[in-house]
Amino acid sequence: MQTVGLMYIASTAGNLIVSSTLKPIVSSTISLIGSLTTSSISHESLDVVIVEIDVAATIKTIEATILTINSHKEPLKTASTTVINAIQNINDTLTKIADVTASHASGYISRWRILNLDTEIAELRSGMTILNKRFALLCNINTMNNNT
Repeated sequence: MQTVGLMYIASTAGNLIVSSTLKPIVSSTISLIGSLTTSSISHESLDVVIVEIDVAATIKTIEATILTINSHKEPLKTASTTVINAIQNINDTLTKIADVTASHASGYISRWRILNLDTEIAELRSGMTILNKRFALLCNINTMNNNT
């Protein structure tokens, strides 16, 4: 009887850890996307890329999926962690873009130089590709666990 109770506590704790890690990262990422796309100093090609690769909707969908998956057991736990790490990397890239954009706008050089975000946009595309691969792997593992 105690074993069942301990297993329940362990599974609940695992889901709480995933939830407490994932929700703030997703909220921060969505907030960054909103501020980058609605800012008066927004970058046209960045806006196009964010819409094209559908960052916000993808991350929200992944969050909802991870929270519904029973990810306290291996290998789902590891797969969930790698997906969360990929979202964190995207958040870091968006933070870097926000910092570069703000720095450029406040600088004297912004009067005659165009903001170049090609490197950061490439990082964002790469991060989304990695996120999509990791999420597909998570879904495949979840499907295998449900079939057995």
